[in-house]
Amino acid sequence: MRRRVIAAMIATVAVSAAACTEVSTDPNAVAAIQFDNAGYPSVVAGDSLRDSLGILLPLSAIALNNDGDPIEGAEIVYSSPDTVLRMDPGGVVFARGLNPGGAATRVFATVGSLQSQSVSLLTVSRADTMTAVVEADTTSGQIFDEAAFNVRGDTVASTPRAPIPGWLVSFQLRYRGALLPAGDSSVAYPMVTAANRRIPMFVDTTDAQGRAGRQVFLRSPRLPEDTIYLIARTHRRKQGTTPLTAETRLIFRQGGSPSRVP
Repeated sequence: MRRRVIAAMIATVAVSAAACTEVSTDPNAVAAIQFDNAGYPSVVAGDSLRDSLGILLPLSAIALNNDGDPIEGAEIVYSSPDTVLRMDPGGVVFARGLNPGGAATRVFATVGSLQSQSVSLLTVSRADTMTAVVEADTTSGQIFDEAAFNVRGDTVASTPRAPIPGWLVSFQLRYRGALLPAGDSSVAYPMVTAANRRIPMFVDTTDAQGRAGRQVFLRSPRLPEDTIYLIARTHRRKQGTTPLTAETRLIFRQGGSPSRVP
């Protein structure tokens, strides 16, 4: 089995100074704990942690031996110092309510006296609306700087909908009347820029203001201008509900300066 690299999200065993030069050869001796799946970045208040489609998503961690190989059958216990979360057996997480101040809650995996580094979960209201920040915009060249969308949720009756952080939003493009296949970057693609490189990126996580967005690159825009639609989609994370969608029309104008479309 390929040796695993033990890095972030891993805790190493604390060994006494007298035994610091000894390495256990027992393949069932736990040397580290690694979160295999920290789940969705947020959990809805009054519900269990679920994936984007509303399917129950328990936490999952792996106990590793000194060779970095998984230990089958290791008894892993999940915990949190914040009582807003209830940790049930098997890694099921339930949010009793919203964390005051909107702070993320730390979650740990433990085997015996060995504890992992924490992962963070936000407790949020359920998203029920998504809107484009602008319905249409214009840019010059092949890269649109960013098209953004706001995700909000209903909280208390008769109060404004609140921004929902930690919510996953996926993106797809429609060009010349046809939807480009999900993940296809041959014609155009949503992207981020890192180290002066364009990196295709089809998913974003909403920030503290409930905002998610992407730059868009169009490989060969028509002259003097071309149009593409960025479609954002997110789910209510409740089975049997339809996804939320919104779109922005992006106009790529060749030559001249960019201007915002009313």
